[in-house]
Amino acid sequence: MGYETAESKRVRGEPAFGVEQLVRDAEMYRIGEGATDILRPFVAREGLSPHLERAQRYMSGGPSRNARFVELLKLVRFYVPWYMSLWLRRAIPDRTEFRHPRVAHLLADVERSSRRLARAIFWAMVRHGEQLRDDQGRQNRIEMVGEDLLTITTGALWALSQERASADEQVWELVEHFAAGARLRVDRAIDELRGRNKDQTVATIGQQAAGGDYAWLSHGIIPSRPSRLPPHCCWDQSSPC
Repeated sequence: MGYETAESKRVRGEPAFGVEQLVRDAEMYRIGEGATDILRPFVAREGLSPHLERAQRYMSGGPSRNARFVELLKLVRFYVPWYMSLWLRRAIPDRTEFRHPRVAHLLADVERSSRRLARAIFWAMVRHGEQLRDDQGRQNRIEMVGEDLLTITTGALWALSQERASADEQVWELVEHFAAGARLRVDRAIDELRGRNKDQTVATIGQQAAGGDYAWLSHGIIPSRPSRLPPHCCWDQSSPC
């Protein structure tokens, strides 16, 4: 049934709704593309790729110092005006629903935070270069900020539609409560993206553990494979261990 189309149901004489098939397909697409935790780094890398590709020639090292200098000039020519534009407020598109005071206020926060995120990504790229492509900690922060900004936007528009449909303004309490918490998460993630984090400490501990330190943490763990048991020990308990 999950793969049946609306048309096939109609042929069999059953009620058929196109939207029903769309809902089923959306779920299959979500599962087929991968789990949320797998998609998050992918989404972040998609945002980083244009910058990394633009700077690829410079970061990889050209055939000569002159060639690298030329690539650097190209980057400066592009990124100086681009970065300066990130300090300027951009107008929200002129749509009827965006003129609602509460929607406009929330979208102004989203617009401002998106520019802050872009600036933080730029400096992370300058500082870490191509290593940023495999830096899952920073990639996850980029995606988390984007996720919160998207949810604030969609939540504001949902609340507006609910207000228009039922004249009930209580929905705004939920959206604004979420937005307040999201702002704190966004601020923290952007600060951590800029470098105020403990990633290096965690990475160092992980490297030490992989190197054999903290072996006492595994004391008392029961072996899970027969090959690690004494040779005279049988799984069917036919002989004592």
